[in-house]
Formats: sequence, structure tokens, C-alpha cells
Amino acid sequence: AGGARLTASLNRTADGLETAAEAGPEAASAIARADSTLASLNRTSATLDRAVGSLETVLARLERGEGTLGQLSRNDSLYVNLNRAAESLERLLTDLRENPGRYIKLQIF
Repeated sequence: AGGARLTASLNRTADGLETAAEAGPEAASAIARADSTLASLNRTSATLDRAVGSLETVLARLERGEGTLGQLSRNDSLYVNLNRAAESLERLLTDLRENPGRYIKLQIF
């Protein structure tokens, strides 16, 4: 009875080894794909880290009022002046379209 159990155990072990050997190439391929995916995720993570760092730098400059956008976000008078300039330009362009003779003189010989 003990010999039969040992034989059965050895047979199961042999079957398991055979199954593992058959799955070997597939398992190796799956591991290679997983390694490739992890490497890609690591590169993506590094890229995202750099992008987040750059965004943090830009936002910090905005908060400190640096640069044009920073000044616009902190300096109301600059914003008001730019709005007025845009409105004046819009009025000028409208007048130019409606009355081109005021601005352009054509003389034909």
C-alpha cells in the first residue's frame, strides 16, 4: 500500500513537472510581456513626474505674479488697461471698416 502511494505521488509529481515544462515557453513569454509592460509604465511614470514638476513650477510663478499671466492674475489695473486697449482697438477697426477714407488716401495719376 505504501509503495502504491509513493508511485501515485511520483506520478503526480511527474505530471506536474511535465505540465510546467510544457507551459515553460508560454510562461517565459508572459513574463517577458509583463517586464516590457512594467518598463513602459516606468517610462510613463517618469514622464508624468516631469510634467507635474513643470506644471508646479508654472503655477508657482503664476502665484508669485511672475510673467505676463502672473501679472494679469494679480494686477487689476493691468487687466483693466488691457481691456480698455482691446476695446479701443475694436472701435478703431470698426471705424476703419466703416470709414476707410479717413485712414487711407488713394490718388490716381
